[in-house]
Amino acid sequence: MGNNPLFGELLDEFVIESSRRLETIEQALLEIGERPSANTAESVADLRRELHTLKGNAGMMGFRGIQSRAHELEECVVDGQPLTAEQTSFLLRGVDDIRASMHGATTADRSGLTVPVAAVDAIVELLADSMILGSRLARQIEMLGDDAEPMALAWEALEKTLTAIHRRTLALRLVPLNPLFASLHRIVHDESLSEGKEIHFIATGGETPLDKSLHHVAAEALGHIVRNAVIHGIEPAEIRLARGKPAAGSIRVSAVSSGAEEICVTIEDDGAGIDRHLLLAAAERKGLAVSDPNDLDSLLYLPGLSTLEETTLSAGRGIGLSASVTAVRRLGGRIEIDNRLGEGAAFRLFLPMQLSMVRVMLVEADGEQYAVPLSAVATVARMAKTELHVINGSGAIGRRRGLLPLLDLGMTFGTSAAIRPQGTVITLAVGGKRRGLLVDRPGAVLDCVVKPLDPICGSTTGILGTTIVSEGRVLLALDPIALLERPLSVRTAA
Repeated sequence: MGNNPLFGELLDEFVIESSRRLETIEQALLEIGERPSANTAESVADLRRELHTLKGNAGMMGFRGIQSRAHELEECVVDGQPLTAEQTSFLLRGVDDIRASMHGATTADRSGLTVPVAAVDAIVELLADSMILGSRLARQIEMLGDDAEPMALAWEALEKTLTAIHRRTLALRLVPLNPLFASLHRIVHDESLSEGKEIHFIATGGETPLDKSLHHVAAEALGHIVRNAVIHGIEPAEIRLARGKPAAGSIRVSAVSSGAEEICVTIEDDGAGIDRHLLLAAAERKGLAVSDPNDLDSLLYLPGLSTLEETTLSAGRGIGLSASVTAVRRLGGRIEIDNRLGEGAAFRLFLPMQLSMVRVMLVEADGEQYAVPLSAVATVARMAKTELHVINGSGAIGRRRGLLPLLDLGMTFGTSAAIRPQGTVITLAVGGKRRGLLVDRPGAVLDCVVKPLDPICGSTTGILGTTIVSEGRVLLALDPIALLERPLSVRTAA
């Protein structure tokens, strides 16, 4: 029966519907746990009805284990009687058990995507190759001149069709953040229960779409940030009351599209904020080297740093945020912090909406071409010999905002031994940081597919991956965030 295509379709439908039903049950239980006013006879009846339907569907599909577990949960719920804290915890554990039982039963996704992501990826790669070949064909047609006008018109129509197919294919990979926000809600519930704290979870913008392949990175990073907010950020009730705060803390998660190619997810709490002195003391106890004691980012993301004296199942090893920020940056994203000591902290996670296609500007230095993500390019301007300043051994150029530090691209990758005395300054701007990238000349702006470097090549600071341009040449795609953090050039041309 398992090889029957009809059964396969029924199985996919069962997993999709049951996953959504479990999410509904879980969210209702979390709301009951946080707001006693939600623990009504009507909400309890709704829970019992959802569990009963789940039990029936599992029995129809022949999943006796799921059917039995759902029956136990249903029996735990008594119509007309509010749930106790013990019942709520028991039901949440039951949701986890059923979800684990269904895991791997089918390739069907929880946003309703039943096509394996790998299949969509393969189509995207083929389409990207077709667009590269098409660009090469367009150049050949252009070289033929007026004699190729009918061919040019045919190519123009084909190009529009290929572009439309590419956009719609990429859209298949976009799934909303709602399931991820639901998992964060569950983390807040479980961790606050373990810590003995009352914390309200508020989420907005869950309909914001994100590339499916980025969800696991976002989930890991946001999960660590939320746990830190519960364990380190939100104070115990007695301390909050002494500080004039409500006894219950709050964690707000929101998501917005911050442009056509990027989304921003913010996690904000109303806790104690981040005490830099505590972090420095913890680093000293553990013997960790601190590059800049005044830079909160470098402290928070220091591998092995934790202010907890003992490790638990949830925290204390000091690897969470460090691993998260590394994964986020590898994908071209970034994390920003807004810290208010005594009032709370906000972490803003910026991620590309899609990994498949990136708009880049080509730049040239010492005969080599590179691709720079256009989202990080603020300005492009020529630099004359008289404009270059050398301060403390580093190059800089005057701008309206003051002196802009310069990073010579050729020196960065070893194609030149000194800062070029003239050229073009590409101003990189990410997260409030600005730096001039000194190159020989800028090139075209185009859409391309950026692929990560093969692990066998190791990791190179400043490199995001590789891309192929229309002529079939492979170029290095630059990592703007890493370039903003690299040491500046210290030598100048004679």
